[in-house]
Amino acid sequence: MIGVNKLYTNRISSQEYLFKYPWEHYIFDDFLDDKTLKKALNFIKKKDYKFIINKDDKQKIQYSLNFDNKLNEIFVSKWFKTFLEKITCSNVEFFEENFVQLRRMDISSPVFSKHVDIIDEQKSFVIILYLTEGWQTINKGELLLYKTYRTSKKNSKIIDPILNRLVILPTGKNHWHSVEKVKNFTRYSIIQEWIKK
Repeated sequence: MIGVNKLYTNRISSQEYLFKYPWEHYIFDDFLDDKTLKKALNFIKKKDYKFIINKDDKQKIQYSLNFDNKLNEIFVSKWFKTFLEKITCSNVEFFEENFVQLRRMDISSPVFSKHVDIIDEQKSFVIILYLTEGWQTINKGELLLYKTYRTSKKNSKIIDPILNRLVILPTGKNHWHSVEKVKNFTRYSIIQEWIKK
């Protein structure tokens, strides 16, 4: 697949990228190849996006469905479907209702509080690709995973929103997670979802 790091287009062992605490999830660093990443970052910088916030959304999630076609192609491709199925040992189908979204989190965004991503008891995989240059720990905006709803931040698994990091999160009724509020920073990510058959 053109656009993806060759490391991931060859046969790979899912165990190498699987993390089991506090629940199973996958992390792939440097996911896009350099050319595709550079193009995507330039596209985000140059385009005057109209980000939508749904009227009743307390989390005030900012998203756009209109962005780089190349990234859209990668994340809805047969290659990505096969990649996801091999990694997760599951049969999946693209969740079209959510599309592929470009999301923005800035200083006006609240903390994305502790929650689970479950739709009508349907299990799925949420895909996140971080697309922000220059992130540092002081900027916050990390993804936190919790063993239970009562688990403290101190005992959570922290995933830093490092540029070009792909995260795969299986949904589940006990897969609690949250996102820290960003500080003096704007964080971009691609989000999509695949339903487990």
